[in-house]
Amino acid sequence: MLSFALGSIPIRIHISFWFTAALLGMSRDPIDLIVWILAVLVSVLLHELGHALTGKIFGLAPQIELYAFGGATSWQNGNQLSSWKRVLISLAGPLTGIALGAITFVAVAQSGISPWHLDEWILEAHARNSIKAMAVLSFARSMLWINLLWSLFNLLPILPLDGGNVMAHTFAALSKGGGRRAAHIISAVVAAAIGTGLFVKFGTLYILVILYMGLFSFQNIRALQPANDEAPPPPTRQRW
Repeated sequence: MLSFALGSIPIRIHISFWFTAALLGMSRDPIDLIVWILAVLVSVLLHELGHALTGKIFGLAPQIELYAFGGATSWQNGNQLSSWKRVLISLAGPLTGIALGAITFVAVAQSGISPWHLDEWILEAHARNSIKAMAVLSFARSMLWINLLWSLFNLLPILPLDGGNVMAHTFAALSKGGGRRAAHIISAVVAAAIGTGLFVKFGTLYILVILYMGLFSFQNIRALQPANDEAPPPPTRQRW
């Protein structure tokens, strides 16, 4: 496990993080795979730093862990926060990713390359055997996919995704501390609907997303037994 700190924020990266990132990019050629893993590291770390730095503004002491299929920002102290501050902490991660994706999009467009046709430019660089151009273009493509697509995915109103945390904390604010049961019900229904819709429309093409939707639906149904209407704690689990 790799451990270091950015300022006062301790960061630990488990070996499972590297393994999973490599597994998700295993169909790529060696150069593209290395670039993909680097893009995943940068994207997930900045996502978690979005949560962590927002928490620090509100007096929390964050620590970050990157592990298989995602990362987590947890808190070393137990400061009580309002639900609206928790909403901001939850939003900070995916909004950081969307901003990073937008910056990448603009940077690619400003270079004279169409962000919509990066695959064609990568193939051309491959044909010219230009390793540097391949690496740069591949990194840009990975940053766009991870930070735009997955950030939007993370905003779905499904616990434990960031969007689910936003929904749960909003319900808690509007109901003065309650609303968690409603958040779990909505999460279970939305996850089941998305998973079923993808399977009916595309079969097993998006099997990983379908399995995740099934898992999320199951987790939220289990959370309803016994019913718990307490407000959720500050978000600690965020995924890419």
